[in-house]
Amino acid sequence: MTYRPRSSPLSERDHLFLIVSGTVRLLARNEGLQKTVSVACLGLGEAFGCDRIFYGQPLPYRARAATPCQLLRLSAQALGQGLSRWPLLLGCLQGQMRRRSQLAFFKQCTPLGAVPSTTLSQGLLPRLIEQPLPAGRPLAEAALTPGDYLWLRRGHLLNPSTPDWSPQVGDGWRYALPQGHWVAQTDGLLYRLVGHSPIGDNIKRLLSV
Repeated sequence: MTYRPRSSPLSERDHLFLIVSGTVRLLARNEGLQKTVSVACLGLGEAFGCDRIFYGQPLPYRARAATPCQLLRLSAQALGQGLSRWPLLLGCLQGQMRRRSQLAFFKQCTPLGAVPSTTLSQGLLPRLIEQPLPAGRPLAEAALTPGDYLWLRRGHLLNPSTPDWSPQVGDGWRYALPQGHWVAQTDGLLYRLVGHSPIGDNIKRLLSV
C-alpha cells in the first residue's frame, strides 16, 4: 500500500505497518505546551501499530506519511501467528514498542515535549529505568535514591500528608526520603533517572526551566 504526505492519518490500532520505503512521522498532542509535537520519524525497516499486543493499550500518537512511502500491513491476527513462529521478531518489535512508548510519554505528557526526539532517544531513554509500583506498597520499598528524578508513567500515588497534591500521570519530581511513605493506590509504573550523572543533570536543567 502507498501513502503520500498530508494523506489521512493511518489507522494503526488494528494493524502493524512495516515501512518498505519512505518515512512516516508519529505525532501527539502535548496539552501542557498547547501544540502538536513530533514523537518520531520512522524509516525503512521500522514498524508501528498493534500497540495493544506489545503494550496492552494503544499509544497516544497518530501516524502521517512524511514522504511518499510504501507500507506492508499486517492484521493483528496475522502478526500473532507470525510472532509465534519467529520469536526473534517478537523481541525486536517489543524493543521498538517499549522505546516508542517511552518516547510518546515524554513527548505528550511532560515539558520535555519541546526537546527534539533524537535528544531524548539518544540521551535519556538508554539511561531510563522502569520501576514497577505494586498496589499498596510505599515508595520506600522501591529502592530509590535521593536525588533521582522520577516520572509517574502509570497508576495512582497517594501522598498521605497532602492528599490534595498527589502526583498525576506525567508529573516529574526529585525523589527525597520523606516521600518514602507515599503509597501506590493501584499497580503502576515509574520512570527513573538516576541522580548525579551528566545526562541526568542536563535533563534536570531542562526540566527546571
